[in-house]
Amino acid sequence: MKRCIQFIIIAIIALSDCGAQRASGPVRVAAVGDSITWGYGVVNRNRNSWPAVVESLSRGVFETGNFGRNGATLTSEGDRPYIDTPQYSRALDFDASIVVIALGTNDTKIGNRIFLDRFKEDYKALIRSFLSGDKKREVYLCLPPPLFENSWGMEGDLLEKCLIPLIGEIAAEEDCGIIDLYHPLLDREELFIDGVHPDFNGAGIIGDLIFKQIKG
Repeated sequence: MKRCIQFIIIAIIALSDCGAQRASGPVRVAAVGDSITWGYGVVNRNRNSWPAVVESLSRGVFETGNFGRNGATLTSEGDRPYIDTPQYSRALDFDASIVVIALGTNDTKIGNRIFLDRFKEDYKALIRSFLSGDKKREVYLCLPPPLFENSWGMEGDLLEKCLIPLIGEIAAEEDCGIIDLYHPLLDREELFIDGVHPDFNGAGIIGDLIFKQIKG
């Protein structure tokens, strides 16, 4: 009889734990970025952009919010600062447990690169805005994919020699995770529709790289 009662108690505790897990729902992931995050040029982007791929690969573990904004810059003085967009406000309101930031590509444009002396300061301010409050969050910084064409005034050499190392420094100084989308795609130019934006397959690879980093 005593063993039976103990078994019933254990079963009740186990069921309560399962119920609590179901009630808590999936882990929210905020995808913060520019047109590459939004899914520009990706067929059926709502299903095939990299944030959608991350959610699909997680099989219900993640709920991913796509807060990409076409043309967004990291720097607050750029031609389209991310912090001035409605996507930024929605990303903050999403109350994610994991934040993945993929910005910097548009900061290499001719009219924006003059503000790169603010890049580190503005990036740190963006990170800290997501870390404010009592909720514990993980923040990951992405090294942007390569630029195979200097389109719209973007500069591939500037991305490689300036911003890639700088983002690495910021990640180390702010204790953020880092996700390399640059080096794994260096020899995959065929996956980019215009030398800047990945196609369906390129977005899938990016989603897979990000998922593998944050799933732990």
